[in-house]
Amino acid sequence: MRPICCELVVVARTALTCCLLAVAASAAVRAQAPAATVVALPSAFVGAGFGPSTNDAKSRMRLFEEGLATTFVVEAGAALAARVGIGVEYSQPSAATAFTTVGAGRAQVAGRQEERVVLGVLRGRLAGNRRWAFDAVGGAGVVFHRHLSGGCVPAVARCEDTSGPAVDERAPAFVFGIDVPVRVARRFELAAAVRAYNLRRGEHTSAQDINLSWPFEWRSSTRAAVMLNGRLVW
Repeated sequence: MRPICCELVVVARTALTCCLLAVAASAAVRAQAPAATVVALPSAFVGAGFGPSTNDAKSRMRLFEEGLATTFVVEAGAALAARVGIGVEYSQPSAATAFTTVGAGRAQVAGRQEERVVLGVLRGRLAGNRRWAFDAVGGAGVVFHRHLSGGCVPAVARCEDTSGPAVDERAPAFVFGIDVPVRVARRFELAAAVRAYNLRRGEHTSAQDINLSWPFEWRSSTRAAVMLNGRLVW
């Protein structure tokens, strides 16, 4: 199992790269434009992005596969005042999957966990000008997690059949993060976004029920993600 600190280092390096790219882009643009004071949040925006995240699969099922984890996000927001805004974020991490062989190698049990996180957020503009900005983001919402199970008889090279019993649950979710948006056109900007999620799934493990199947075991976790978002702004 890869230590979580290694994953955090990878995400931190990616975050630094995104921020440096954003700052470099804004510097190049500012070199061709007059200086400007801190400007207000856009009246409204919609956007979507994608990027790497830490892998919290070990908290989503008892058995899990290590590997690269990613997060996809869709976002929208509106300004309440010059430097304060509200918005919504929908994020979907890559699925957690695993399978194990049973019955002296003659059969396999497969599991899959999928999540969707819906959040209401508050946004504050801390610094910036007409070309770039630095925003702080925080909010709360719900994580919807779905646990699927299945199997293969006879065993195959990789069992991915999860057409058996499934369980749907939901739990509180919280987020905080930063955005560095860079205006690249009149109605379009690119934003380097860093997020830290606190997913309060609770604990549902074989410690409470000895007969609980491994695809239906979960715990609370934290997850960090770094994304590059494209936004239409007004």
